[in-house]
Amino acid sequence: MRNPVLREKIAITTNAAKQWQDGRMDTGIVTQDSLPDTPGRPAKPILMERVPSHTELGLPLFIHILHSVAHIELNACDMYWVCIYVRCLRQ
Repeated sequence: MRNPVLREKIAITTNAAKQWQDGRMDTGIVTQDSLPDTPGRPAKPILMERVPSHTELGLPLFIHILHSVAHIELNACDMYWVCIYVRCLRQ
C-alpha cells in the first residue's frame, strides 16, 4: 500500500490476491503499525483545476474513459489492501 509506483503496486496487489485466493498468504506479519496513514502516491502528482474533455485533447472518448477507470482501479488496489489489513488484524 505504501508503494507510489502504479505498475509496481498493481503487480504486488495482483500477486497478493493470488496468494490470498490460494491460501498461501502469510498474514501473521500484519500489525496495526504496519497500516500506513495514507496510501503511497507519487511525490508530486500533477493536479489540474479542470480536466479537459476528450475532444479538447483530441482523444477518442474510450481513451478518456479508460484513463478515468485507471484512477478508479488504483483506488481499488488501495481498498484491497485495507480489507487485507482489517481481516488480518481481526484474526
